[in-house]
Amino acid sequence: MANLILKRAKTFSRDIKSLITIHADLTYLAVSIPHGEDYEYEHIISKKRVLDFDPNASRVELSSLGNGMLLPKSENNKKKDKTLYEYGDPEQYNDLIEASDYPTKETMDHVFDSLSVSDFSAVNIQIRQRSKRIAHVIVDNLGLKFLVLMMINARDSRLFF
Repeated sequence: MANLILKRAKTFSRDIKSLITIHADLTYLAVSIPHGEDYEYEHIISKKRVLDFDPNASRVELSSLGNGMLLPKSENNKKKDKTLYEYGDPEQYNDLIEASDYPTKETMDHVFDSLSVSDFSAVNIQIRQRSKRIAHVIVDNLGLKFLVLMMINARDSRLFF
């Protein structure tokens, strides 16, 4: 699982995309799902910003679970390589930032400071920490849903026996 969550690729693998989608469905998309909007996989720390300091993107776990999320395609295309704090009105994204476990502004500032001095291990530590939190959210939520389904099935089966 660790290799699945921590990737040093420029694009998200199918497995990582699946985990990002599951996390989004269990958390921030579960609360507000705009109908008719297409979504894109977003690098929280953008590829462009990483490539400015790591030209081959070989030292930053750019496309791991901890650096990914889903955003409406229109928003993602408009914001380009900016963070949610740098794009538009930051207050507009407060709920999304909280529900998606988006890194804090201070964390993002630390990441960009670390990139600027080629401290890629500090960047990867932040990405790994979010990866672990996201993995725990997925496991906890799927486990809870499984228990609820088991309880419903047990209750329904008593009706027939």
